[in-house]
Amino acid sequence: MKGSTGVFLATTVLTSVTGFLFPRVAFTPAEAVWIVSLLVLTAALIALYAFRLVGSWRWIYVLGAR
Repeated sequence: MKGSTGVFLATTVLTSVTGFLFPRVAFTPAEAVWIVSLLVLTAALIALYAFRLVGSWRWIYVLGAR
């Protein structure tokens, strides 16, 4: 399961990051969602790999990987 979790999180981050490669004229609500998504995914990655889902980090991961 560790491998599939890593692949899932990596592809989710890549999907969000590639959205920033499109040309933009102005800041839109979609870009705000991208930023929030990346912040949540970062918290999920930190919870999984840095804190090993100990304590409240488990809930942070569950909500972030959703």
